[in-house]
Amino acid sequence: MMLKDQGIHEGEWVLTAKFKQAAINIGLSSDEADVSPAGISALDGVGMER
Repeated sequence: MMLKDQGIHEGEWVLTAKFKQAAINIGLSSDEADVSPAGISALDGVGMER
């Protein structure tokens, strides 16, 4: 609906998403005896282009 309100309703469009990713070790104890690998993904940007 928002696209039609802006007059974007015909033609070929590309929706892009930019992600940032990181790898970390996480654990519950302070002595690092129970660390496990983990990954984090964050959405950094969204765009549209014709």
